[in-house]
Amino acid sequence: ISIAKFENGDLESQRYAALALTNLSGTKANHAVLVDTGCLSMFNEFLDHHDIEIRNTAAFAISNLAANPNNHQIIVKENCLARIIPMLQIPDTNLQLRIVSALRGLSTDSDIRLDIVDLQAIEPVLRLAKSDDVELQMESLACLCNLSLCGCIGDNPL
Repeated sequence: ISIAKFENGDLESQRYAALALTNLSGTKANHAVLVDTGCLSMFNEFLDHHDIEIRNTAAFAISNLAANPNNHQIIVKENCLARIIPMLQIPDTNLQLRIVSALRGLSTDSDIRLDIVDLQAIEPVLRLAKSDDVELQMESLACLCNLSLCGCIGDNPL
């Protein structure tokens, strides 16, 4: 974790450490340890990182953690939700895919669905549903499907 936090001053080492922690986030059994050791907070900080690889890795890790309902409230409490929604506007398909995937996971929680709507995520997710990237389309549509369960999407959402 200290290498991922750039404590040794080597960007390449930081990338590999962040990638290793992201790989660990792909397994639900590791989630509690990652959250308890401050990795979620670190990934949240990395969303502003100047290095695109580290930023995308952080979004991927948050997406992995958002797939687990046990992490939903801590993700919101850490202010990740409010920080990732504006990132839907960044013209990077990989980043958009990770962010929409995180929103899809978080939108399984009925309370968080309303937060997602209040934070103006529907319009950018609708735009991404028209992407040329099929995987991004599928994630966007799955997210919209979850969001529709709160009754917040009307006859003409745009």
